[in-house]
Amino acid sequence: LGIAPCGPAMGPRVRRELRALVDADREAFFAALRVMRRTDDVAGARRFGPAYRSYDYLMFKHAMSAAHPCADQGHLAENQLVFHRALLLEFEEAMLAVTRVVSPGASLSALPYWNWGLDLDAHGTLLESSLWRFWGSPFGDIDNKYCVHDPVFQTRITVDGASHLNASLFDEHLGAGHPPLANGFGFWRSPWSTGDCPGIARNPGWVLGRPAPNETLLSHRDCLDRRGFGEFAQCMQGRGYTRQGTDFGPHNFPHIFMGTFYDEQYGSPAALLLQMWLVFILTVSAAFVLCARCLASSQEEVQQRLDEPMIKLAAEDAPLDAQGDERTESAEPSTAGVGCGGDVVDGPSPHQNSGRGDAELLIEEGRHGRALPRASSELLPDRGELDLGGPVLAPGSRKARVASRLCQVACASLTAWLLAFAAARIEQRLRGANGVFLHTLWHRRLYSFDPVVSWPAWRAGAINCPVPGSCDAGDPRECRCEFRAHPKGLSARIVPPQYNAFAGSDFWDGAFSPNENFFWSVHAYIDLLHMRWAAEAPWRSNPQTNFGGVNTARSYGCPGTALHDEVSGEMCFTHQDLGLAAPGNGSLTSKASSRSPGLPCLTIADVFAATVPDRSPYTYDVLAGPASWQPVEPAGWRCPPASALCAMPASDQVEFVGSMECRTLQGTWVPDSQCAAQPRPPPPRRVCDCIAETLKEKALAAQSKDLETANELGIRMMWRHMISLVPIAVVAFALLLRAARSASAVRYSPLRVGD
Repeated sequence: LGIAPCGPAMGPRVRRELRALVDADREAFFAALRVMRRTDDVAGARRFGPAYRSYDYLMFKHAMSAAHPCADQGHLAENQLVFHRALLLEFEEAMLAVTRVVSPGASLSALPYWNWGLDLDAHGTLLESSLWRFWGSPFGDIDNKYCVHDPVFQTRITVDGASHLNASLFDEHLGAGHPPLANGFGFWRSPWSTGDCPGIARNPGWVLGRPAPNETLLSHRDCLDRRGFGEFAQCMQGRGYTRQGTDFGPHNFPHIFMGTFYDEQYGSPAALLLQMWLVFILTVSAAFVLCARCLASSQEEVQQRLDEPMIKLAAEDAPLDAQGDERTESAEPSTAGVGCGGDVVDGPSPHQNSGRGDAELLIEEGRHGRALPRASSELLPDRGELDLGGPVLAPGSRKARVASRLCQVACASLTAWLLAFAAARIEQRLRGANGVFLHTLWHRRLYSFDPVVSWPAWRAGAINCPVPGSCDAGDPRECRCEFRAHPKGLSARIVPPQYNAFAGSDFWDGAFSPNENFFWSVHAYIDLLHMRWAAEAPWRSNPQTNFGGVNTARSYGCPGTALHDEVSGEMCFTHQDLGLAAPGNGSLTSKASSRSPGLPCLTIADVFAATVPDRSPYTYDVLAGPASWQPVEPAGWRCPPASALCAMPASDQVEFVGSMECRTLQGTWVPDSQCAAQPRPPPPRRVCDCIAETLKEKALAAQSKDLETANELGIRMMWRHMISLVPIAVVAFALLLRAARSASAVRYSPLRVGD
């Protein structure tokens, strides 16, 4: 059994927007998802044919792409688009094989996509889409592990590491005896995930301690204007948190928007606070050192230029040996000293036998305002006659005093500015205009480790995670991983003793994001944008131009990132997996790593060559003709409060109805006659559900409370630590003034020439 692959001779199968399907086709798609979740590979292959793949097998394949020991094989800008295109094709082949048997009366011929851009246009958010009546409640129950209400699929996350999969599948990739690919609660989530909901978990609109933006800095429309593949792929992926704003990218945006779970118990912000405190102290200290050095260097320059001719003249009058002693044969050592008024007095000189030459004594006494001995002062010209090699401000002059004061003012202003700047930065980090607070930055720091450190370190045994099933459901804090040894690059960072586990929605758990049933439809829309981008310029589909400029050199020195690398080499794809005609150019697959053993793996170039817009086995409704049916979401509505909804009888269901319009690729409305060849689907309906609205109100109230509490905490912490800075700042500023006064207080008295 199974479905023969479509091709150009038969016409490509057409992927349609999920709301543009007739009810029977949409239900056939959902039925296939349910069957694939509940049927293992052996039983499925017997019933549905060789194209069948169980949901767990595809989940494992997706997870292994993220868990590659060198670099992610499916979520970097270099490989995200091609990997998910291949994975969608393999899923689509299996889904159609199931549909042929389970829903023989349906006309579903391809994987439907979810154009969430329509929801952003209509509502400004994903939370009000009419599709949530199929995907389940958008919000999870904050009092029940963030589990969603899921009446259509009744999803249950796989436990026990999918024991029905071949043991050799795990042993080949993870090694014999390696911990199973599951979290401490036994669910198929990342090993450091603290998710303990047996179903799907969500907390949309709440990202790392603040409300999530409803749009990315660079939208899906902006990416279509990118010229080369590298720019387009990076735009689709997003750049994360930037100075210009939050850029999640069209691919990352729906993943991240599904949210994280705020809990003060996950991680302490003390380390990050200490780091910011040290930065503040070092910044202020640098200002003090800079100012003191500025004053000292300017004074030293003037003094040096004044001293040079005095040393020269003194040296000519009394040659010195290497030890600085006077070498005058005819003269006896003087026993005369210099009185306070400059008169010569009998007795030993206070500097005699001190090891210092007359030149040094002349300078020293001149600095302290004493008159020089007649024998030396007669040799010195008047200070005004000294040629110092350039303009020099006479010490004690008005210009020198003004310059000194200006230097002090400049240094004080610089110090004040640095103080204000550091205070503003701390305030921004603790609180922020949008509710960003310390806990947020702490989690951002932790999550920055995830793609670079977590999986390679876990594969290498550097991260020790709880044995699956060993965690207690009531205390997620006990389900965290520990670093056995800090991976390279982390020893210099401030890291917690335990790897603070991921606490967020299933769709954000990158390796296991297929736990969400809408995973396939969301990524089909991303693939639509890629195919549309390629179709707008023929050179982007040309192998001679590397399909628009795909890199031919590996990134990070890792496989799976260059044009001729295999797509996710550890568990690659063959042409039979994807229903393609031409075999690949990679290495041969093994029985454990592929359902098509002995066939060559497909490379990135192979997949792109087989799916260029004019030769692809599939296309999209908006690309297949001049116009297609597109849903228009109901707008201007608002569901009643949950209390009112729950009090209504079932017959009084509240719903809002949109419309279906015939539109071009650019979204322009055209007469319905141009879409007459396609069956007109029913309009989208937004149904107000009692349980969904209750969960929404609870979640939003909790988020508002968390944000208010965090802001108050941030303000208290800010003022507490700013007040503690006052004595430090006072002492430091006093030291600065003392240094400045000492440096500028040196005065030279006019050198008196003897009678």
